[in-house]
Amino acid sequence: MTEREILLDAMKHKGNPENIVPYTVGFDCPILEEKVNKHYGGSWRSKVRHFIHAPFSVNTIREEPIKKDYAKDVFGSIWRTDKLPWHLEQPVLPEPSFKGYTFPTIDDFMTAILNDKFFVINQWQLEELGKVLRKGRVVVVTDSITPETLKRMYVESAPTVEQAVQEALARYGETAKIAVLPEGPYVLAQVSRVTL
Repeated sequence: MTEREILLDAMKHKGNPENIVPYTVGFDCPILEEKVNKHYGGSWRSKVRHFIHAPFSVNTIREEPIKKDYAKDVFGSIWRTDKLPWHLEQPVLPEPSFKGYTFPTIDDFMTAILNDKFFVINQWQLEELGKVLRKGRVVVVTDSITPETLKRMYVESAPTVEQAVQEALARYGETAKIAVLPEGPYVLAQVSRVTL
């Protein structure tokens, strides 16, 4: 199996014939990475099978010190910061539930981001989704996220790509055109004014 196949099966909670659990490893401290390299007699990264490749990473963590050795992140969780790795002292959600939480509407969010004092980590992702939703619909095909959860995330769901296409053609007409966007999240599509 390829790394991709093993990773996708793991995301679907399926096993694989090689009995491999895919992982990614990173170090907060260069000294620790040096120690691991010394232990393995060279670069440890060359000795492991890579399942997740990240060409770059962006540190978007912003924290507000609240007392000595403690900080609160933008989500409201409280961390102990005097040791590495940081220790989560108080999560913003004490249990995995959205009970009692009201999700803002896309329009509320798009209005809020116009305020200079408004900032949420990675808000650009929801901002781009908001731009799309103001013009059209987004349908997601997945067996990993329930339709109810997708609806809370402002998108619609379909059980298969074929059904999603059939529903789109039923809505927009049999002569509607379909565009396929590779690497969809990283493509800013624009309708051409030129007839091809």
